[in-house]
Amino acid sequence: MEFVKSFDFQDAQEWLALPSKLYDTSLDKDDGRPKYQKFFVVCISGNGMVLAGVQDGDFGIFYRTEKAESGDIVIVKVRDDEYQCRRYLRDRGRKVRIRREDGITSDVIVQEKEVTIIGVLVTLIRRFHKPIANE
Repeated sequence: MEFVKSFDFQDAQEWLALPSKLYDTSLDKDDGRPKYQKFFVVCISGNGMVLAGVQDGDFGIFYRTEKAESGDIVIVKVRDDEYQCRRYLRDRGRKVRIRREDGITSDVIVQEKEVTIIGVLVTLIRRFHKPIANE
C-alpha cells in the first residue's frame, strides 16, 4: 500500500463489489451493522510482507476494526508514522511487536497505546499477468 498519513474512507478512489463467499454476512457484535459494510480493499506496495505471502501489487481485503489478535496481519500506524501493512504480535504486559516479514527488518516494539489499527487482513487478490495493451 502506498504509505499515507491519514486514512479517510470518504476519499475512496474506487468501489469493488465482492462475492459474499469472501466475507462474513453476519452482524457485527459491537455496533450491530452488517459486517460486509466494514470491508475495504487496499493495493499493497512494497515487499515488507513478502515472507507472509503478501506481495507488491496484491489487493488486500481488510475488515475494518480497531482490535486485532496476536498474529493477525493488519493495517497499522505506529505513533505518528504512516499506515502500513504489518504483522501484529502481543508481547508481555502492554507491549506489542509490529513485524515486517521481509527477512531483513527487526520488529518494532512499542506500547499498545502507541498503535492504531484500522483493519485486519481477510483475503488477498493477486493479478498474475499485467493487462495486455490494446494494439
